Amino acid sequence: APSVKLNIERKAKRIIITIEDTGKGLPPDYSQKGFGWANLVERIKIIQGKIKVYSKPQQGTKIQIKVPIKQQVNHGNQSHYRG
Repeated sequence: APSVKLNIERKAKRIIITIEDTGKGLPPDYSQKGFGWANLVERIKIIQGKIKVYSKPQQGTKIQIKVPIKQQVNHGNQSHYRG
């Protein structure tokens, strides 16, 4: 039976999310199917992140998302974010 592994780690100034499975892999045209994938890619771009997909037929898929961490700085009653 296929398995799925999820790993979330913080490295320096970014969060790295890795999702791996042992399934059938993605078809070559995976990025052009459905609005869900396009929506995910767009949201990652908005927060200045990156997404990479590694997949081979019958060998599973690995998706890695890297997003920068924005640090919250409080000044009195105001909050500011800096990256």
